[in-house]
Amino acid sequence: FSPHVKNVLKALPESAIFERAIIGRIPASTWLSPGGRVVLLGDAAHGMHPTLGEGCNQALGSAASLVRAIVSAFDDNDDNTCTIAPTTSEKLMNGLQCYDQNRRPRMDWILRLANWYGCTTSTSSSSSSSSSSGGENSVHTLLDL
Repeated sequence: FSPHVKNVLKALPESAIFERAIIGRIPASTWLSPGGRVVLLGDAAHGMHPTLGEGCNQALGSAASLVRAIVSAFDDNDDNTCTIAPTTSEKLMNGLQCYDQNRRPRMDWILRLANWYGCTTSTSSSSSSSSSSGGENSVHTLLDL
């Protein structure tokens, strides 16, 4: 950190520093709304502990997966043997369902990994920093102030 930032942080009383708890989330059983017309994406679908640094990467991957699923649902080159062509709304809902079924299992795995890793590293780093600082707030300790 620059000297200016360190000076500001040194002047900040410990009582003004608050801890923001970062907790893991349990994977959702579906990202689809009950009617199948709305789907979750990014942090709304798979917000994860930031320790792995995968949140933005996975949100972009999910966005690309959603686009592929919708485009595929509208692809007329399918070997569709139905006699009644699906409506635009039905195609869109099929695309959303395909996105949910194909992307969610991978995201559930990464979400569980991020939760596990975040909880284990947070626990070990907070206990070592609090023991080395004599119980003081770890912000000053981590910044070597």
